[in-house]
Amino acid sequence: MKAAAPGTVVLHISLRDLLPESLIDTHNIVDDVEHALRERTSLDLAVQAAGHRDFVDPTIGRLLLEEGSDGAFTPEPGRTIVYAPFGLRVLDIALADQVLTSARAQGLGVQVEGFMP
Repeated sequence: MKAAAPGTVVLHISLRDLLPESLIDTHNIVDDVEHALRERTSLDLAVQAAGHRDFVDPTIGRLLLEEGSDGAFTPEPGRTIVYAPFGLRVLDIALADQVLTSARAQGLGVQVEGFMP
């Protein structure tokens, strides 16, 4: 990722498509920290290069729980925020729902009652 405009929000939907060094000066919000920091993902490599996790911020779940509380996460103004929902299956479900809705609207598809013979 080249330098983004101040305050940009990036949805990092892959594991390895951002340069690790580009993540060190950003807020990184993930669904599961341990999941995101393994298998040489961009974020894992960034942590290895930096030698710390200080730029890995609260998880998405934590942000939702703390919204409106005094302990809520407040990003630094002008700092890029990178959301990395690597294991957040709700995105898969949302996409599947969009495909199903579109197919039904176009009269496409076949309903399968079950998978057992």
